[in-house]
Amino acid sequence: MRQSNQWTADAPPGAYAPVLLRGYTTGEYLGKYMSSLEVEERHRLASRWTATVFAGVACLYGASRNGCADSANRFPSAGLGVQYILKPAQGIVANMEFAFGKEGNKALLFKMGYGW
Repeated sequence: MRQSNQWTADAPPGAYAPVLLRGYTTGEYLGKYMSSLEVEERHRLASRWTATVFAGVACLYGASRNGCADSANRFPSAGLGVQYILKPAQGIVANMEFAFGKEGNKALLFKMGYGW
């Protein structure tokens, strides 16, 4: 489980806190404050292969936003992925994930290593 927060003070709206969840473009949704909670489960498929499922929710609040009770300020995210361990001794992992959020937001992510 991962929980994160971002707060801004005296920042212009373009520098407000973004939704930082897989499935959303950073900077597309901004608020004076952002809090998120994300969970991830990994399951080993074979000696070098792992499957991942994850879900989370972020909330933007402050300034003109009404808070987390308003569904317009909540941003759910969910997805799944596969990892291949390239070098087990060094812990080098290739990672491919598909994530989606509300309002048609989605992403196909390729990266080295785990997000956490």
